[in-house]
Amino acid sequence: MTKAILPLLVLLALAAGAAEAQSFFTPVGYRGAFDPAQPMGSQWTAGWTNFSPQSTAYGASRPQVVIGTGLGRPARESFFQNFNRRLDADTVYVLTGLYYVDSTRTLTVEPGTVVLGDSATQGTLIIRRGAFINAAATAGAPIVFAPLDPPGRRNPGDWGGIVLLGRAPVNKTEPVIEGGLIAGSYGGTNALDSTGVMQYVRIEYPGTRFQLNNEVNGLTMGGVGSKTRIDHVQVSYSFDDSFEWFGGTVDARYLVALGGTDDDFDSDFGWSGRVQFAWAKKDPNFFDAAGQTNGWESDNDDPPSLSNPRTSGTFSNVTLVGPQQDTSVAVNSRFERAALLRRNTRMSIHNSILMGYPFGIEIRNDTTAAGALASYLQVRNVSLQARTNVVTSSSVTIPFSAPTWFATAGWGNTGGTPRRPVDLVGTGVANWFDIANPAPIPVSGQGETALFTTNYNNPQLSVREIGEGAVPEGFLLQQNYPNPFNPTTLIRFSIPADARTTLAVYNLVGQRVAELVNGELAGGTYEVDFDASNLPSGTYFYRLSAGAFSRTGKMMLVK
Repeated sequence: MTKAILPLLVLLALAAGAAEAQSFFTPVGYRGAFDPAQPMGSQWTAGWTNFSPQSTAYGASRPQVVIGTGLGRPARESFFQNFNRRLDADTVYVLTGLYYVDSTRTLTVEPGTVVLGDSATQGTLIIRRGAFINAAATAGAPIVFAPLDPPGRRNPGDWGGIVLLGRAPVNKTEPVIEGGLIAGSYGGTNALDSTGVMQYVRIEYPGTRFQLNNEVNGLTMGGVGSKTRIDHVQVSYSFDDSFEWFGGTVDARYLVALGGTDDDFDSDFGWSGRVQFAWAKKDPNFFDAAGQTNGWESDNDDPPSLSNPRTSGTFSNVTLVGPQQDTSVAVNSRFERAALLRRNTRMSIHNSILMGYPFGIEIRNDTTAAGALASYLQVRNVSLQARTNVVTSSSVTIPFSAPTWFATAGWGNTGGTPRRPVDLVGTGVANWFDIANPAPIPVSGQGETALFTTNYNNPQLSVREIGEGAVPEGFLLQQNYPNPFNPTTLIRFSIPADARTTLAVYNLVGQRVAELVNGELAGGTYEVDFDASNLPSGTYFYRLSAGAFSRTGKMMLVK
């Protein structure tokens, strides 16, 4: 009886896992954030984004309610919400002071609600570790956080922004946000932690300066876990970074960074989440006058260390457009790189378009370069355009040529030498740089054909780690489920340590018909889907190779 039941239990467990598991990355046939088959009015940005935030009036006919410390109070005075609160769409709320939602408490924001941040008190919303925000809106009724200042008088940094603090792993001990000017720490051991939902939310003119080099980002995420839902969020004209991740495991989709003066996407302290479908556009009139203005910036930590978890976030399908449409027309020298990857980061970029910056991608310091050589840090299927210094390295003493690395055969990267934006996307280039009426959409027959080639078989995109980060004791290749199958099946495997790993499928005569995994994986348990839609019925073999380990399984496709 036991022998009969145990295999059944195993199959049922696999079936449950297969039902729950969903690949984060959605394969599409184009690079960048936007579908070439759809007009801008039908893209994921339709209905809820705003490309003219300076002239938009909010809630003139609705009553106002002040929340927080109160108008006229000193800057950065604290208010603690130690109760559950709901903000209703029929009211405009004025956010004052440092507004903290205390642990175990929830702030619910109705779809269509407007919250205006007060400049004098440096209104800032902070969701503390263990607290929740429920800001789940719709495309037709987005939630808006904007300055209290009237149209025509708004500036980057008019108010603070939104800070989410969670209990997911970070590589610092009880770190603080902005030098401790915002109270409370973040991070923990729960990779699956939830800080709530932010969906169809706009954040306009945030980034107040507390003191030099201590500005709040548009959306700051510290130790935020993977059960937090973040999608359809636009940050416009932030005085600091538009989005910054300090550790954590949170994923995000459908992000817009418009006109930020600092970086569009910044990651530090061991963030290991994923982002798909993001668009960033710089305004040539707004930049960081005291520093550098880049598209991406990523560090493991500062000063650089090898502390774990390592910063290893993965981006796919990003359209990153800088300020320079014409390379013969200079932009402010503060605008520098499309991507600065440094201080031992392992952040990766896939299936994306990077253009409009004076400089391209820079790999900085030895350990970052070593991670690139070992394929922990990856740039794959990326269309790049820059005026000069297209792919470079600095502070690297090990044998490493950044241009050669970028141009590695089979990686699908293009644009390793200087060129113009028009060379990349064609004669419709002005649509990509129009801030008020943007249309950064590839057009068939214009620009390079690589804009329509992608790859999602890379393990960073196709493989899902399961088991909450637990490292197994040994190698294991499980029987696929279901088996027989038609046309998809799930394959699960474990490796006890970091290893270059391949998982390939072969037919009866030994021909390889699919490559599911090919790259470096950290020790852990993983699963990957195999889609045999284009194969005939029959017997197939799947072989896992990791280091010196090799194991083969057998499966049956029945159509």
